[in-house]
Amino acid sequence: MIVVRKKLDEKIISIPEVKNILEKLEKKIGIDNFDSFQSATYAYSKNFSKLDDLKKVDKIKKLLRKEYDLDENYIIMVVNILPTTVSELRVIFEKDLKASKFTNDHLQEMLYQIQDIVS
Repeated sequence: MIVVRKKLDEKIISIPEVKNILEKLEKKIGIDNFDSFQSATYAYSKNFSKLDDLKKVDKIKKLLRKEYDLDENYIIMVVNILPTTVSELRVIFEKDLKASKFTNDHLQEMLYQIQDIVS
């Protein structure tokens, strides 16, 4: 059977969101009907997703968007990695002109807020 795929939309999403989409698809069509790309992506998302609660993912994304005015790409990186130290955040933000100027205090506060959401 040949399946023709058409791109309807394109946006960046986090690993937990990918996992959620593929879990819904698994319930709908069964994992045996996944193609090789879907199977590999599903396995990856199950292994590397650090959050299962999409409400927490949304809260983190809203926090980083509203409070810190971060670009969506960096927001997704933070959600995927869930950094726990200022130095990890610095590595994520090093190429973003605005975020790379955050002080250690700003970054530490960001970490505290993220941890409050995750906990």
